Amino acid sequence: PQLNFDIDYIIEGKPNTGLIEIYTTEELTLNYTFTNLEEDAVHIVGVGGHFADPTDGHVLANITDAKVGPITLQPGETSTFRQFLGAEVPVGNYLLIPFLYVAKGSGLAKIGAKSVLAVVEDPPVSYFSPQMIILELLLIATLGVGVYFVYLNWGAAYLKNAGYTASATPTPTSAKSTGAAQIDGSWLPDHLKK
Repeated sequence: PQLNFDIDYIIEGKPNTGLIEIYTTEELTLNYTFTNLEEDAVHIVGVGGHFADPTDGHVLANITDAKVGPITLQPGETSTFRQFLGAEVPVGNYLLIPFLYVAKGSGLAKIGAKSVLAVVEDPPVSYFSPQMIILELLLIATLGVGVYFVYLNWGAAYLKNAGYTASATPTPTSAKSTGAAQIDGSWLPDHLKK
C-alpha cells in the first residue's frame, strides 16, 4: 500500500540547500512540516535517521530514535515539530537521512524524508580557548629556553670576543727627530726587505 504524505524539513541555522556544513560537536535542530494527504487519520509517533556513505548508501552512524507525540493528523491536516540531534560522527562527507515513524490503523511505517549531503568538519579553534593559550605559552617557553641555551653556549663567548676596547685618550706616538722611523720587517716577504 502506498502512503501519501508531504514531508519537508529545514535545519535551523543552515541554508535550505542540498548541502550543509556542520561541526563534529554541533547540535542540529530539524524543523519538520508534515501534511497528511491520506483519506484516514495518521499518528506520528517517532523520528530517527542515520548518516550514510554518499557513494554507496551504507549506514555509517545511526541517529537515536526519539519519541514524538503521538501527533494525530486528520486528512489534509498539517503539523510542525522538531527533532534534535548531534553530529557526533568523524570528519567526512555523509548523507543525512531522517525518517519518521507513522502509525496508520494498526500498522507502523518508517517514512524517509529527503536526504541532505552533510560535510562534517572539526570546529575552528579560537586563539583564546584555554587549550590554545596553554599551547601558545608552551611554545613561547620552549623558544625562550632554546634562545637562552644558544646564548649560553655560543652567543656569550662571541659577544665577549667581538667587542673591542677603545681607550678614552689616544696614546701619543713620538717620532724620533734623528732619522727614519724604525720598522719591524719580520713580517715582510724576503724580496721586499732591503
